[in-house]
Amino acid sequence: MTTVLIVGSQGVLGLITADVMRSRGDVTVLIGGRRPEAREDFRYIDLGRPETIAPALAGVDFAISTVADPQFELERIAVETGARSINISSAVLPAGGHASLRGRGLAIVHAGLAPLGLQALIAKELLKRRPDAARLEVAMCFSASGASGPQGRELAYAALTRPSRGASRTIPFGAPVGARNCFLAPLPDADVLHTLAPDLEVGIYVGFSERLIHGAVVALRSTRIIKFIPRTMFTGHAGPSKPADATDEPLRQWVAVYDAAGKRVAAIATEGSGDYRSTAIVTRAFLDALIERLRARKPFGVHGAERMFELDDLRPHLPAEIRLRSIN
Repeated sequence: MTTVLIVGSQGVLGLITADVMRSRGDVTVLIGGRRPEAREDFRYIDLGRPETIAPALAGVDFAISTVADPQFELERIAVETGARSINISSAVLPAGGHASLRGRGLAIVHAGLAPLGLQALIAKELLKRRPDAARLEVAMCFSASGASGPQGRELAYAALTRPSRGASRTIPFGAPVGARNCFLAPLPDADVLHTLAPDLEVGIYVGFSERLIHGAVVALRSTRIIKFIPRTMFTGHAGPSKPADATDEPLRQWVAVYDAAGKRVAAIATEGSGDYRSTAIVTRAFLDALIERLRARKPFGVHGAERMFELDDLRPHLPAEIRLRSIN
């Protein structure tokens, strides 16, 4: 049986990911965290203390990291020690990062749900269909009612409060969310998407599914008051994450490409229930796709999911809970 270590299992996303992994009963799940627990399935691992990483990976087939570590220490040590890891956090590996690593291990980064991960594979698919495209957009809809840890709130804070010179765009999310006038989010993920087609204009847009909250944020951004809102109002105070159950708020995401005249020529909407639960389900699909890939060949080094996989690699492993709807 495949043994999977969930790094960050004491956080909200890690807890939900561990539950989804266990639900199928075909993997042994170990929980990894930096707060010691007296249980047989616990592995102590602190990415801020690199010396704890290799011992935690011993005997593990795959490590799945939900921790946004800007140093990517898990990936470095996985490659050097011959281990295998999948990173689903919001951390973005800079171009050329860890490119000089030597080892027989394998580390996959950017393997979450959005704006990279599944959405990047959808972008690749659309660009393959329409090589004449001049513009790519990825849009996400946050929900104030969904399960969220500090990392998710940090992403929302950065997306909504960083100044942007770009215009907002109306995104036709499916029911029950509907259309939202979403904000351009100057996130580093756009640089990764841009590498898929260097000549394209790339935009990442965000909004809230709740109309009242979305309207309030629109007002705050229009008056620029939002930049004065304390960071802790979004991210909370430092400290351990509280256990959380997976929530079922509507998940609505969107990828579209446009021609040089600004006409939309293709789009795919992602629909599901629960942002974190959907992320965990997509993570399981990435794991299954990687296991299938390893039967044919043994890649090594650090790879972005957007380079390692095609959408067709993931499709057979996505359950009916995650719906991809093509829009022409």
